[in-house]
Parts: sequence; structure tokens; C-alpha cells
Amino acid sequence: MELTVIDGVQKLTFDEKILKDVPFEGQSILGIQDTVYIAGTVFAKTEEAFAAVQKQALAENYADQTNRRSEDPDKDLSFLLKDINAAECGSCEGVISQRGILTHGHQCEHCNEPVYLEYTRDGGIMLQFMKDRKEIGRAPLAFRIFGYREHPDKPADLLLFADPLLENYGAPRHPNRGSNGLRPRVRNFDEARLILAEAKDLYKTEIVSDPMTGKDIKIIVIEDRTPGMSVKESLFETYDLCGQMFNHRDIKYYGGQKYDELDPLPIPDSFSLSRKYIDQPKHSLAEPDIHEIILHAAAQVSCTDFYRQDNSVPFDDIAYKRMTDFVENFVDADPQEWAIFLSHASQDGPGFIHNLAAWCAAMSDGHKREVRSEPNMFNAISGMGKLISGQPLSYAESIAMEEGAETPEAHKLAGLLQQEFDAKKQGESTAFRRRLENWVGTDEPPLDPRDENPKDFTSGPT
Repeated sequence: MELTVIDGVQKLTFDEKILKDVPFEGQSILGIQDTVYIAGTVFAKTEEAFAAVQKQALAENYADQTNRRSEDPDKDLSFLLKDINAAECGSCEGVISQRGILTHGHQCEHCNEPVYLEYTRDGGIMLQFMKDRKEIGRAPLAFRIFGYREHPDKPADLLLFADPLLENYGAPRHPNRGSNGLRPRVRNFDEARLILAEAKDLYKTEIVSDPMTGKDIKIIVIEDRTPGMSVKESLFETYDLCGQMFNHRDIKYYGGQKYDELDPLPIPDSFSLSRKYIDQPKHSLAEPDIHEIILHAAAQVSCTDFYRQDNSVPFDDIAYKRMTDFVENFVDADPQEWAIFLSHASQDGPGFIHNLAAWCAAMSDGHKREVRSEPNMFNAISGMGKLISGQPLSYAESIAMEEGAETPEAHKLAGLLQQEFDAKKQGESTAFRRRLENWVGTDEPPLDPRDENPKDFTSGPT
């Protein structure tokens, strides 16, 4: 943001690189005069403009998403552009529907190539065994995936290497794979074996030939009953996955053109239509809460405790432009005076709010404005984080931290964390001891811990 002189008048110019993602800010909508788009809301200045936007939106294939249960005649209308979300096949680049696209083996509607594979060789899965919707075992186990076996007349089989993963695991790299990995929750070999023993009637084991090594190995076979069946019939619940193959990308499709998922369309994806300022006088700078009204119009918080207290900058050119658009359209203020103020105002959150309130007072009745500030638990958390890492606190940060620590929310969080710590410390050893006693008391032979030690697979096979 810069203050420049244009045609002898001081005006603000904003960073075009930042504003390119919000091209409609401050503009009229759908070519209709007496409207202005600010932070996702279209403000109509006349009833004629309001009716014209409503009519044109329906003609442009927007759906009216307004909740009609309210009888408030001044309620904002809500519009969402229909049928723009789609996907592009990675094989033929055809435009396909997103419906069901994240189902294992889903095929392209044009070339029939798979566009998504959820279970892939050397991918990883963290799952909790289930029986009648009840969890089996203390925690989910992580496994390396061997494959996926489909059948024409019964559920498919998920094939897993027999030994659970006890270390962090990442699937081998591939251009169509994400970079995520697994962080197993069970990292104790004996505990993993006990969970497998508890769930022994939910899976079977097989000896198969590994096509990659030519060796015979033991695998776990679990029926994947989830697709097309009720949750009650599922034998496992997936907590995390890695190694999926994505042969598509999400796009937006409008007017016969493809757009990247995050790129703006020629018209907004959605907007609210407001009649709040139809035939209404502009706001006066003498209003006691005018500084809050300006901030809220730009989708910003007007309470100083919400912002970091370390002089960091919370606003970008988008926020400043939204404030400027609102002031120029709906506030009785000199645009040049506003531009001068904004270019010299403090850039940190609390400082800017105080400056804005003082400027509104100075430009009108001179009465001091009340700036809201309430104790905030997150200022206490932020301050503690800096102290633990050895960073110094400013005076403002220390005051905000002390006030935030005295809030009921902070006391409740501290109590919950203490309970969680105590329960985890006591519960893990108790649960393991109980399961060990139950297992030892059965007739089942102990499993040989020398079987394929999972610690050999810490970062995926080469």
C-alpha cells in the first residue's frame, strides 16, 4: 500500500499481486450499477439494483441458498454458483465429475483409466479393528500395504504386510503421490501383538509370493466391507493413509473453460446480497462504534485482544482496500484524509485499532472512543510458548498473557491437560498389564517376536 498523488489528489494504491486473487473488491457486480462488492457481500444502494442483481444471479446459474425460515425482510440473500466444481483426468485431460472420485479404483468417464487408488503397494494405513461398531484394541495399528484384491461377488480384500509399523513411515516417492506419512500411535512391539491377538477373528493370514522379491512372505487379509455397505458391517476404521495415487486434479469449470481450483472465475463463486444501505444516509464518523463498523466491513475483528501483542502485522492490502472501499461508499469522510491516515497508521493490530478510533474522533466530535479489549486465553498460550523457547516478552505481551491466564477457559484447559497427562501416565501401563494377563490366561500359543521385525521398515522399501 502506497500513498500517491493522482490528478493532484492523494490516493492509495495497493499491491496488484495480492489483489489478483480478489478481483471483485470494490467493483459493481454482474455489470449492475449502484452495487459494490466488499469481502464477499454485495451491497445494493437502491431497490432497483437489489432486484436486478437477484434476477441476474439466477440467469447466471447461481442457486439461491438463503435460509428462508426467518421472516426478516432485511435478511441478506445468499447465492452460490452451481456446477463449477469438477476434476481433470490425468490420463486424457477430460473434465469429469468429482462425485465418488476418492473411491479406490474410480475410473475416468472418458478413457476408463483409474483416477484414484487408495490402497497401493508400499503405501501405509493406520486402522482400528472394529466389531459391531465397537473398537478392538487400545489404539489403531499402522501397517505397510501389500495390495488390494477385488472379487466380483464379495467384498474386496485389503492385504497388509504382517508386522505392524512401529516407526514413522513414508511411502516411496512417486509423482502422483502426496508427501504425507504415518506416525504410528502404538510403538511397542508387544502391545501391537496383543492388539492383533484381540482382533484375531477379524482377519486371516496367508503366505504369498512377493512379486517384487520372489520370496514367500506372510500377509494379513482383511475384508474391506465399507464400499456400499453400512458402517456396522465394517471390520476396521481408517485413521490415516499415505501412498495413495492421484491421477486427477480438482478444477473449476465455467463457460466451457477450465480454471485451477483456487483461481478466480470471471464472476464470484458465491456472494451475499445485502439491502442494508438501500436509500440510507452514510455513516457518520461521530458514531461511537464507527471504527468497529469499518473493521467488520473488511471482515476483521475489532477487539484488540484478538491480535498478537508483539507488534506483528495482521493486515494485508486486501484488508486495507476493503476498509477503503467501505469508507468511500458508505462513510461520510473525506477520501483524501482517509488515505493520509491509513498510510501513516500503526500496522500492528492493537495499535491500528486505537489509531482508527482516535482518527474517527479527531475528524468528528473529538470524544474519546471506547476500544474493546477482553482477556484472551490464546495470548496466555502464545506468551508461554515464547517463554519456553527462551524468547523475551514485550510489556504488552506480558500483560495480555497474565490477563489471558486468569480466564475461565484457561483454567479449564489447564485442568483438562492435567487430567489427560495423569490418565495417560497411569492408563497405559494398567491397560497393557490387563491385556497381558488376559492373553497369558488363554490357550493361544504366543506369537514369535522374531517374525519379520517391523523396525526394518522405517522409511519405506528402496
